[in-house]
Amino acid sequence: MDYSIFDFMKEVSDKDWKKVNDNLNKWRKNRKSPPNLELYKKIVSMVHIGKSVLDVGCGQQILFNCLSNYTLYRGFDPFPLSDNVTPISAEQLNDLNDFFDTVFMFAALDNVKNIVLSLKGLKHVAKENIVILTSIGVPKDKYHTHTIEREDLVSVLGEPFQEVEMLPKIWLFEWRL
Repeated sequence: MDYSIFDFMKEVSDKDWKKVNDNLNKWRKNRKSPPNLELYKKIVSMVHIGKSVLDVGCGQQILFNCLSNYTLYRGFDPFPLSDNVTPISAEQLNDLNDFFDTVFMFAALDNVKNIVLSLKGLKHVAKENIVILTSIGVPKDKYHTHTIEREDLVSVLGEPFQEVEMLPKIWLFEWRL
């Protein structure tokens, strides 16, 4: 599949979106240990955490293990890996009437079907802040539907409250609302 044809659109077809996410889920299921646990703990210590948290594109729900026991947590993923994850995509958040203090999206923005609708969805359900961990400038491949650029984020969410390069080409962004 030629992934470059989607560069200007920031949207992919249902078929291609499902194919990339099937590849990603096969990779996730074969991992032997939780990925990025220490990185996620570090991020949680750096950002505001409200009383209620939505983890969009939650995958294996690694973030849940980094939060206080007093935090109300919900995980959404269009391709759930467990029964306690709600099968909702970031794009579908625009249709919800549920709201959360803090909305996280870790390592999932470059796997959405439509970047703009996904970012608008995050903004729609967030009351206090949005926290995104994403690659910037990494080319799409069999595990990623998009190449994310900083401009994609700023065009929908505005300038971030903070942005930190956590790993090479992996950036943490937080917006306070």
